[in-house]
Amino acid sequence: MKINDANIAGLGSQGIAKTQEAEQGARVRQSRIGDGSSSSADKVQLSNLSETLRASDSESPERAAHLERLSADVQAGRYRVDSAELSKSIIQDSIKG
Repeated sequence: MKINDANIAGLGSQGIAKTQEAEQGARVRQSRIGDGSSSSADKVQLSNLSETLRASDSESPERAAHLERLSADVQAGRYRVDSAELSKSIIQDSIKG
């Protein structure tokens, strides 16, 4: 059985050396991360999007009832998508950005 893999075929001695260099560089970077001696000051900044999403996650009783009705309709095969309304909504949403 012959395997033709373009990624393997292009690996001559230079390709293998480059791969080994990349692996060694990754190990060095990983060891720097592990001992905390990173040369740059890393900083993480989160937006308030997570708070907004968490707040919207606590559903109102009306929304929970609506989702329950949708679930029942889908399971019973009664749920039908209005494709014209869906496409209009998608376009309007993309315009709002």
